[in-house]
Amino acid sequence: MSRRRKIRRFDFETLAPEDRASLLAHMGAPRWMLARAERAATPVRIAALLYPARWPGGRAPFNT
Repeated sequence: MSRRRKIRRFDFETLAPEDRASLLAHMGAPRWMLARAERAATPVRIAALLYPARWPGGRAPFNT
């Protein structure tokens, strides 16, 4: 894992729930993911939201 990705993930996990939803919206996330991100309370749950099993390869298409 690159240093850039570590920093990005850490920054996301420390954001307030409403800021997480704003960031996901900016990244082009679908509406259902925004609602789930606002309810997520822990980094583990946030990671599950960002990489749902329904996407091919387990990664959302807007993540690099």
